[in-house]
Amino acid sequence: MNVLMFSVFSLYFNQVKWSGAYQEGAGLTLGEEVEQCNAFLSRIAVTTKHMSKAGRTDMLTLLAMRWNQQKLDNLVTSLSHRYHKTIQSLQSKQQNVESMKAQLAVTESHLEDWVSDVKEWAEATTNTSTNDVDALASRIEVLVTSIKRRSQRLYKDTDGNKGRARIRRKIREEKGILTSVVEKYNKIVPSTESLCMETIVSGETAWPWQLPHSGMYTTTLNKSD
Repeated sequence: MNVLMFSVFSLYFNQVKWSGAYQEGAGLTLGEEVEQCNAFLSRIAVTTKHMSKAGRTDMLTLLAMRWNQQKLDNLVTSLSHRYHKTIQSLQSKQQNVESMKAQLAVTESHLEDWVSDVKEWAEATTNTSTNDVDALASRIEVLVTSIKRRSQRLYKDTDGNKGRARIRRKIREEKGILTSVVEKYNKIVPSTESLCMETIVSGETAWPWQLPHSGMYTTTLNKSD
C-alpha cells in the first residue's frame, strides 16, 4: 500500500511540474494522429492483401501522400474550427472560475498564490525524492534483481548470438544505472550501511535496510499484504 501511495504521489507532482497544461506556451493536439492515418489507410486493406509486396508498398505510399495532401488542403478550415472551439471552451471555463471565486470569496491574487504554492511543492518534492534513502534502496533492489535475472537468462533461454548480445547490452546499461544509484545511496547513509557494487551483484546480499538494527523503512511487501 505504501509503495502504491508513493507511486500515486510521484505521478501527481510530476504532472504538476511537467504536464503541458502547466507550461507556458504549451499547446494540445487533436490526438490520435497516427490512428487517423491508419483508419484512412485501412480502407484499402481488402485490396492490398491480394497485391505483391512491392505493389502494396507503392499503394500505401501513394495513400499516405494523399493523406498528407488532404490535411494540407484542409489545414486552414481545420485550424479555424479548432480556434473557435477553443475560444468557446475558454470562455466557459473562465465563467466557471469566476462563479467559483464568488462562491468561495477569493480573489485573483489568492488563486495565483495557490498555484505558486502547488508548483513550489512539486519542485521541492521532485528535488528531494532523488536523495530519499527509501527510494534509492527500492531502486537498488529492483536493479539488482533485474541484472541477476538477465544474467541467468543469458545462456538458458537464448540460443542466438544476437539475443545474447542484446541481453549483455541491457545488463551493461542497468549496471551503469546501478553504479550511480549506489554512489548516491552511499553518500547519504552511515559508512556501516554503505554498499559495495561487486558484492551486491555477485551474490546474495543482506540489505542494510532490512536488518533488525536498521531504522530505515523497508519498501518490501509481505505476501499477506
